[in-house]
Amino acid sequence: MKLAKRTSGAGMLLITVLALASTLPAQTQTLTVLHTFTGVPDGERPYGRLLLDPAGILYGTTTIGGTNGYGSVFKVDASGNESVFHSFAGPPDGSEPLSGVIRDAAGNLYGATDLGGTSTLCWSDQPGSGCGIVFKLDPSGGETVLHRFGSNGPDGFYPAGPLALDSSGSLWGSTQEGGRQGCKIPMPPNGQLVDVGCGTVFKVDASGIESVVHNFEKVDGAWPLGGVVQDQAGNLYGATKTGGLMDCPSDWFGECGTVFKVDTTGQVSTFYSFKGGDGGPDGDIPESSLILDPAGNLYGTTNAGGTVVCAPQVLPGITCGTFFQLTPAGKETVIHSFGGAGDAGFPISGLVRDAAGNFYGMVTGLVLKLDSTGKESVLYTFTGLDIQASGDLVQDAAGNLYGTTYYGANGKGTVFKLTTPPDFAVGAFTLTPASMPAGGSASASVDLIAVSGFNDTVRFACAVSPTPAQAPQCSVNATPGTPATVTVTTSGTSARATSLSGKELSCALWLPVLGLVGIGSLGSKQRRIKTILLGCALYMGVASLAACGGGSTSSGNRGTPAGAYTITVTGTSSAATGSLVRSTSATLQVQ
Repeated sequence: MKLAKRTSGAGMLLITVLALASTLPAQTQTLTVLHTFTGVPDGERPYGRLLLDPAGILYGTTTIGGTNGYGSVFKVDASGNESVFHSFAGPPDGSEPLSGVIRDAAGNLYGATDLGGTSTLCWSDQPGSGCGIVFKLDPSGGETVLHRFGSNGPDGFYPAGPLALDSSGSLWGSTQEGGRQGCKIPMPPNGQLVDVGCGTVFKVDASGIESVVHNFEKVDGAWPLGGVVQDQAGNLYGATKTGGLMDCPSDWFGECGTVFKVDTTGQVSTFYSFKGGDGGPDGDIPESSLILDPAGNLYGTTNAGGTVVCAPQVLPGITCGTFFQLTPAGKETVIHSFGGAGDAGFPISGLVRDAAGNFYGMVTGLVLKLDSTGKESVLYTFTGLDIQASGDLVQDAAGNLYGTTYYGANGKGTVFKLTTPPDFAVGAFTLTPASMPAGGSASASVDLIAVSGFNDTVRFACAVSPTPAQAPQCSVNATPGTPATVTVTTSGTSARATSLSGKELSCALWLPVLGLVGIGSLGSKQRRIKTILLGCALYMGVASLAACGGGSTSSGNRGTPAGAYTITVTGTSSAATGSLVRSTSATLQVQ
């Protein structure tokens, strides 16, 4: 993108960023159905996160259908041509995949099925259907079953949610149930309470050896549904639907759910416990997968909690869910509470984040966009059976979103593509130096991050907070073809002449006069003596300046006060893209 030359504006310096075109026509979001499933042999009822490979091929899973009726792994190219990559066959193979798939650098795919594997009874309403498997598919679709749950003792069952692949080739994930006992649910046909276990975190190494890393015990969480995500340091994070604090209006145990952390040594700890409706508006019942941003912040959704009550006549006191952030230090912030005007509630899916910091997700038949401040817009509204569309989206480099609907128009599900509105962000920056004495200056380069085909005009403004006397001054400068430059200057100390006040001047004049009067009273014997005494009186007048408070001949301009200042750069697009306002900030420390 090209940057215009420096221009001035009232109060703050404004810079105009010129894109390749000066205006953009208004753009609406277009949904294209890439594939409609038919059941056999291509699959039915897609579920789980899609995978977009480097060649632009989409991979996903259907819970049933396929050649054998036990579900499939499918692929869809950019033109919508679908083919079955693998059909599951039921025990000893897998059945009903729910996790989607992940990919390694060699093109192998990995995932898990909710059922299948052994014929072990796992408290299912389908006895003998198995406890689930972890599988690997080579680039040609050949399958290797890496682990069958229930074949190695009480190692958990019903794996769900995305897996994570670490640098050693080990797979990490979670099972919804199994492991240590302590979580009971009513089971058909008579509703008898059965202890199904609280779920596990597991690891499958590169040779296929599985180990239970952690057994949940309700106090630290129970029933993890969203799988795990790995940060750059190798730590893993996931969420449990329930467990933790005992102060939520949950239908299960009264607990609100947790976010857990698995460190690089395999130690599991509770990273955050939700307080929910009774303990605070932070959310409860997190069912979604989590995502990470480049700074290590976690994001996810909760199925309930927040500040908005959904259908108070039908569900009194039940709040609609939240979109939340967790910092690397574990501080939670609710970015958005679902259920407002034109909104939907009870999200169960995760989110995807673009390069400009916007988030996208599906909530009860709506595709939503949430900017970095939590401002929401509805991109698309499904109708008919597709109002139950709730899955994790994936986004390509051009900003297009891809997802699945569970039913679709014919009841068997679809794969769709959705365009997104053009947008931009002001890139994060760090001033150099970030700390300096008064009188110095600092600068930084600032990039404009364009997404979804953004090609519009943007004006930049720079502001400083707080603004005491002698506060730092900031400006933005740009040279065509290069990033903008932010410059911050501070005032140093200086000296200036000090004028005497009327009182000080009067005092200074009268003292030598009084001195002369005193001298005159001594008598005048000789002119020479009077001259000497007059000189002494003048000396007394000069000395009187100090006595009258005028001893200092200058006062100091102390310059920019010491402290921390927030430097904010804001960009505003033209009306062609809706006058979008995006900003970012950095801190300057004046010593």
